[in-house]
Amino acid sequence: DPAEDAADAFAAGQVLQAAVEKVGEIDQDKIRDWLHANTVQTILGPLAWHPTGEPKGKFLLAQWQSGRVQVVGPPRLATTRTIVNPKPGWK
Repeated sequence: DPAEDAADAFAAGQVLQAAVEKVGEIDQDKIRDWLHANTVQTILGPLAWHPTGEPKGKFLLAQWQSGRVQVVGPPRLATTRTIVNPKPGWK
C-alpha cells in the first residue's frame, strides 16, 4: 500500500491543478484568493481553507523532530511545544 504521504502529495497536486485551471494563470495571490473561497475535491475528500490559510476541518499538523514524529497542532493535542521553522504568525 502507498504511504499516507503519497496521498497527501497527490492531493496537493490536485489542489494546485484545480486552482490554476479556475484562475487561468499562475498567480499566487489569485490562487490564494480562489482557494480561500472554494472547496477542492481530492483523493483525500473535500479540502477547504479559512482566509488565514488554515485548513477547515479537523487536522493534525506534525513534524519530524530529531527522528520522531511530533504533533505540533492543534495545541491541545500537541506532543511537543517546539515548532521547527514556525510559519510567520503561528501561535
